[in-house]
Amino acid sequence: MNKPWRVDVLQCRGSSYDVGKQMAEGFLKTTRGATFHRRKGHQPFGFDLKDAQAALCTYAPNIWEELHGLADGLKIPLERAAAQYSNARLSFPKRGCSSVMTNVFYGRNYDYSPRRYDPTLVAIQPKGVHASLAFADRFTGRVDGMNEHGLCAGLHFVNYRPVRPGLVCILIVRMVLDQ
Repeated sequence: MNKPWRVDVLQCRGSSYDVGKQMAEGFLKTTRGATFHRRKGHQPFGFDLKDAQAALCTYAPNIWEELHGLADGLKIPLERAAAQYSNARLSFPKRGCSSVMTNVFYGRNYDYSPRRYDPTLVAIQPKGVHASLAFADRFTGRVDGMNEHGLCAGLHFVNYRPVRPGLVCILIVRMVLDQ
């Protein structure tokens, strides 16, 4: 049975900090965003802000800067923003999808309920990073997308082994698109 799927479209430009802040402001205008501050954020077990900063500043400094804008836009501490939206110790819903790609086409089917996915399509163009179009996942991450040069990247399976320190899989997809 097919049901309509409502999607928010957000366009962000400027510095990576500006993009983070614009994403937060766009989110707060949504139904889910209106209830955001009523929910308590929890810090994943074993999260260390210094470790997150070291990893992101080394491999994705633009995402570290974006997290600062996101924290300011959501009016939450940077530690909460980093823990909830960039850390490998996050739990992910079990999901898997399929895709098809040719030299001119990339298509994706989402196998599970739309409630399991973030319904925000973001077109971002941060300074110093390639512009991209993708569905956001936990603000900074991407399940799949395409950058301004036509490079497509997608995540189709999440490994459920014990959690270890490192970069979360949705950030790796984002980092591929940004490069």
